[in-house]
Amino acid sequence: MRAWGDFFVSLAGVGLGHPDEAVLSAREALTAKWRVHDRIGAAAVADLLVVAQASRGEEELAARLPGISRRLWHAAGLPQLGRPDRTVFHREYERRLRASLGDARFTEAVREGRELGPDAAIALALGGVADVSGL
Repeated sequence: MRAWGDFFVSLAGVGLGHPDEAVLSAREALTAKWRVHDRIGAAAVADLLVVAQASRGEEELAARLPGISRRLWHAAGLPQLGRPDRTVFHREYERRLRASLGDARFTEAVREGRELGPDAAIALALGGVADVSGL
């Protein structure tokens, strides 16, 4: 439950214009979700990290996160909880990332994220933490 609390604190941070707090809270939530093998929760947090990282201006990382998110949703067996179109919120941030990075780079970054193994994907989402196997 604490991880879901961190998720909502992160969501509020994005909405209130506090991207650093949003990223920190989302990473706390992702760490906890991954530790308890909550694949659906980890995928949901990865979706939120797209927005949090993009709002922080970390566009390259943010552009890899949709691929990571899609991989996690696929591994959970329930792509975007049955909503592959995702929310307007996520589509808007992906649109901004495409505009900033260009279609080709955005598409390549998403592919790069999707091709990562689960532990490497989580490590990247957590900001490059080297070893997440103990989580």
